[in-house]
Amino acid sequence: MLKALRETGGDLLGFLRNPREEPSPVQTGSLKAKRLFSLLAIDYGAMFLVQSLKELAQWLGLVAYEDHNLDDTLKEWSAGAVILSLMVVMPFIEELIFRLGLRFERNALVQFALLLSKAAGKLGRAKTEVFLREGWRRFYPLVFYLLAALFALVHISRYEGEEGLWPILVLPQFISGLLMGYLRVRHGFNMGFLLHAIRNAILLIPLLIGIHLFDMETEPKGPPRNKERGTDIRKDSTSSLGRIQGQRSKGEGFQRQMVCNPFWRHLNTNTLASMSVGELV
Repeated sequence: MLKALRETGGDLLGFLRNPREEPSPVQTGSLKAKRLFSLLAIDYGAMFLVQSLKELAQWLGLVAYEDHNLDDTLKEWSAGAVILSLMVVMPFIEELIFRLGLRFERNALVQFALLLSKAAGKLGRAKTEVFLREGWRRFYPLVFYLLAALFALVHISRYEGEEGLWPILVLPQFISGLLMGYLRVRHGFNMGFLLHAIRNAILLIPLLIGIHLFDMETEPKGPPRNKERGTDIRKDSTSSLGRIQGQRSKGEGFQRQMVCNPFWRHLNTNTLASMSVGELV
């Protein structure tokens, strides 16, 4: 596994330095599987690091944000609906929009331009294709990174908080977009979609089990309240029972934060890692 991880990492870095539309010359099932699982490991490692930094910054009071608008969806939808939507339908649609066009022959804008060029006859179409291919080769790195950035930005609506924080909030999705784009170019559309679907599944399934089987909260609740007086028990300095319950509530809140940490809640999708429901992709 370490060998496969090193080989995939080396090929990935070489590709990211100068993205080109160059499919892998080897398309065996074993190589595809090695690439897929190696990229999952790289993705989760990056998500864990970024999510840890985000949580640390929030804990220190440097930033403030709330994630995730998907929390209510996960609670209100049935498990089957969530699985079908976030693990199959949405990943497939996002791959169609952001990764299918990474091949010249599959890019809708390029093919539309070639279609229009037919009006100029065969010679005009041939010249147009030469012109487009040259531009495609020259600007392909820009196209690749721009699509990854757009993929990340569409996930910003999942968060509420400081506007200046959005580049950090969607960094896990940007990284995932690069990895999925690399796999799509090297090994085809289906492999990119499979990476997307598995990534979401690994983050969502444990969360769904917690919500639907153990009634786990996706967000820590506020402190318990004194029903008789309508006040916060933690602030009830006249009651020793209130102080004890306040301390107990702190401990339970900390435990909930550890169990429900965004890293474990995809979206990410994302977003476990970025999938603090915020890391789902």
